[in-house]
Amino acid sequence: MRLKLEKKLGYQPSPSEVYYETHADSGGCFVNAKAEAVWKDFIGRKTANLQCEVENRKTEDELFLEATGGWSEKGRIFGLGAATNSFYERPGDRRTKKSRTNYVMEQKRELDETKENLAETQENLAETQKRLAETQRILEDLHEQFRLIVQANNLSTTPTSTS
Repeated sequence: MRLKLEKKLGYQPSPSEVYYETHADSGGCFVNAKAEAVWKDFIGRKTANLQCEVENRKTEDELFLEATGGWSEKGRIFGLGAATNSFYERPGDRRTKKSRTNYVMEQKRELDETKENLAETQENLAETQKRLAETQRILEDLHEQFRLIVQANNLSTTPTSTS
C-alpha cells in the first residue's frame, strides 16, 4: 500500500498518510472506532505541538507513533502493519532511533544546503576570476607605462654628440 500511495502522491508518504489512506474512505469515514480514535489523537497532538517552542516540537512521525500507542509486543505499530519497518527503527536497535523518513529528510536538507553552498562558492569564484583578470590587465598596462617611462628617460639622459 505504501508503494501505491508513493506512486500516487509522487513522493514517499509519511506514516500518518499511509494510515489515513488505509483506514479512512474517500469521505473521511474510518473503518472502525479505534482507527478514528487514533487519528483524532494524532490530530490533537499535532495541534498541541504547534503551541510548543520550535526547538521543542516533535516531528509528525513522532506524534503519530505516540498516537498509535507505540510499538506492540509483536514489534508492530497499530495501523501500519508490515509498512512499520519502512518508517521506524525498532526499539533497542543500535542504529539511530529516528524514523527512516526523518533521516531521509535530514539528508535531503543537508544536500540542499550543500548545493546552495556550492552555488555561492561558484559565484564567488567567478567574481574572483573577474577581479584577477582585471588586476592582470591593470598590471600589464602599468608594466607598459613603466617601460615607456624608462625608455623615455634613457633617451633624455643619453648624451647627444655635437659635431
